[in-house]
Amino acid sequence: MALPTSGTIGISNLRSEYSDGGSSSLSEFYRGGSRVVSSASVAVSVPYTYYTTTYQNQTTYQSQTSTETEYGFDNYSSAQTFWYGNAATPKYYIIWNGVYKRYISAYFTSYAHADGWTYSLNAVQYSIGSFIIGNVVRTRQVTTQVPVTTQVAVQNGPYTGYTTEYQNQSRNTSVPNSGSISLSQFYGGHN
Repeated sequence: MALPTSGTIGISNLRSEYSDGGSSSLSEFYRGGSRVVSSASVAVSVPYTYYTTTYQNQTTYQSQTSTETEYGFDNYSSAQTFWYGNAATPKYYIIWNGVYKRYISAYFTSYAHADGWTYSLNAVQYSIGSFIIGNVVRTRQVTTQVPVTTQVAVQNGPYTGYTTEYQNQSRNTSVPNSGSISLSQFYGGHN
């Protein structure tokens, strides 16, 4: 507890502040002596800047390609499939609006059409006369945008915090370290 800064101050105030049990002479209270310090380590609140980090969901889109497959009988966008012949000489036809593509092969060959689908024969359905009508399968590549959610670090701030530091500060600067000394020089002094 510091000494008063005005008004009455006496030797008893000095004894109490500077922990002296029985001194009665001011010369025993020179600054820098055994009782009155000239400096002291003082706790000081020091500001500092800091930031915090939070994480937020962020959605982006990525292209993903997959194969779309459809099965059906006899008709896709005016496309018809006919299969006839025998195992030795099979003949396969895909017909669009009366215009056909023919393949002579042991296995049906796929056909890429301008509508974006690739058609091929999947299975025999039934026969009409000399024609065996088959089931068509068609496939195409489809690109879709797939959402992808990731955690993104977000910096928040700046904020001001405070920390305690200890600094060496001068004390009792009005108190002389030698020579003439008076009680009024101890106003506001402290140990």
